[in-house]
Amino acid sequence: MRKVREAKDRPIRAAVTRLKALLVELGRVCPLRDPMSNIAKDHALTPPQIHAVLWLGNEGPLPSSVLAQRVGCGQPTVTGLVDRLEKLKLVERIRGGTDRRVVRVKLTAAGNKLFTRLDGAFTEHLDAILGAMSTDDREGIVRIMKNLVDRFSGDAAAQKESA
Repeated sequence: MRKVREAKDRPIRAAVTRLKALLVELGRVCPLRDPMSNIAKDHALTPPQIHAVLWLGNEGPLPSSVLAQRVGCGQPTVTGLVDRLEKLKLVERIRGGTDRRVVRVKLTAAGNKLFTRLDGAFTEHLDAILGAMSTDDREGIVRIMKNLVDRFSGDAAAQKESA
C-alpha cells in the first residue's frame, strides 16, 4: 500500500520541484514583493503589517483572532502588530456589541488610504505579469486559481463539519 502511495506522489513531488524552481527563477527576473516594498518603506512597515492592512482593506473590520489567522501568527503577535499599526494611526480597535471581550480591528482613514496605495501597486504588478501571458495562459491561470480556491474551500468546510 505504501509503495502505491509513494508512486502516486512522485509526479506531484516532481511538479512541486519544477514549480519551486520556476518561482525562484521568476523571483530573480521579476521580484514579486517589489510593488509593495517601496510603500512599506515609506511607512516603516513589516511584511506582517502589510498583510494585516491588506486583509483589513479587503474584508473590513476583523476580530483580532481572525486577523491573526489571516496573517499567519499567534494572538500575542497580532496584539503587538496591531499596537504598532495603532501607533502609526493606521488601525483602531473597536469593541462591539454584547461581548465586549471581542476586539475588532478596523482601518482608519489613513489606513484606508494606505490600503488603496498597496492594492493599486499589487494590481499594477499583476497586470504586468498577466500582460506578459497569452490570453489562453491568463484564462488558464485564473481557472487554476479558482479551482484551488474551490478545492481548499471545500476541504475547510469538510473539516468544520467533521469537528
